[in-house]
Amino acid sequence: MSQDSLRADAQGVLLAFYGGEISPDEQGFDEQQVMFWLVQERDRLMERDIDKDGEMYQPDDAYYSQMEVVPEWDANRGWAKITLPSTPPSVMYDRGIRIEPVMGGGAMFVRVPRNFCNVNPDLSYLEGNWAWEMGQQEVIFPNMGQLDMPSKVMLYIIQTKTVDPDSPLRLPARHRAECRDRVLNIMAQVVGRQDTRTDGNDAVTGGSK
Repeated sequence: MSQDSLRADAQGVLLAFYGGEISPDEQGFDEQQVMFWLVQERDRLMERDIDKDGEMYQPDDAYYSQMEVVPEWDANRGWAKITLPSTPPSVMYDRGIRIEPVMGGGAMFVRVPRNFCNVNPDLSYLEGNWAWEMGQQEVIFPNMGQLDMPSKVMLYIIQTKTVDPDSPLRLPARHRAECRDRVLNIMAQVVGRQDTRTDGNDAVTGGSK
């Protein structure tokens, strides 16, 4: 298991919460629950960044997962596309996605508004660059012919909610400690509520078992 994985982060939180020793038979939280909270709080930190900077916001590179993907041809609609592994967050101007050539040089990929190429056929070839626009959990290349499709493109995507537990939690270093502290606070609140309920039950029963 990678020391930089989401699972390793979750184990680190559990160790901190239980004083440096994890006992699966006695602990009240498991890795799966802590991983869920880590991803949840990472997404909230990113939303805070977006709200703070508004139109000037450029997501930190650390938020992006990087992967090579293979374009496919949609014969029904007559365009090339790539299916996204998940829907990126609602970042202004589709900044939750970046697309680049796998190899340097050649045509670049330019994000355009929906239906830009259809409405502006005289501008649709963007001086030799490839246009891309967002579809339904897919990226569409409206000015790319089937014979022009590259074998692969490089996709950079911000993945929220579902994250591979054996891959890193994509998070800027400046937020990492805060994210863990937020999860530890959630765990403490859950335990506090459980203790309150237990005390209430003891008061009703007079402490009897």
